[in-house]
Amino acid sequence: MKVVAALVALAAVLPMTARAQKCPYAAAYYVVRGEDGMVLDEAELKTVREQSLNPIGDDNLRMFLGTLSRRADGKYRHGQLEGARIPVLDFHGDGCVVRLAEITLVYRQRRMRLIFDVDLGVSFGQADDFGRRPTLIVVESLPFQEGTFRLDLRGWLAQLKRFGEWSEDGGWPTIPAEFWKDARGTG
Repeated sequence: MKVVAALVALAAVLPMTARAQKCPYAAAYYVVRGEDGMVLDEAELKTVREQSLNPIGDDNLRMFLGTLSRRADGKYRHGQLEGARIPVLDFHGDGCVVRLAEITLVYRQRRMRLIFDVDLGVSFGQADDFGRRPTLIVVESLPFQEGTFRLDLRGWLAQLKRFGEWSEDGGWPTIPAEFWKDARGTG
């Protein structure tokens, strides 16, 4: 009887395990800079996380503290020993597709509203089409300042297609700070 119960439990879990393997991890990593343009250290970033509002997007979207490695060529990776360790805000959820709409960060009594408006990940049965929807991105920040800023994804994707940023050299797609635009008057 115990064997039958174990087989039934295994049969129930196996489809979920196989399903999870089809779904690549989807996340956005945000490199936060202070007013001086320097990357915030882990203690400062923890303070930003604690003072900031929760991200807006999917119900399961969460913000965590994380670290990435930044190689000498400027490309980011997770968990590599080479390169400088950079503290980041890590936005991810539980599903295969993550929607990050916006977040308001607070640092030294300044509020910086960031409108990402980005969908990451792939749905079951779809090819991992990076030209349409990346699974992982790194977003560089402007120097921290009061205001509302919108990420210009169209401009970034147009440049990306020209320069082939999503190469197979191990770096993750990175959106430079120049693609943040002042959103005053744009809603």
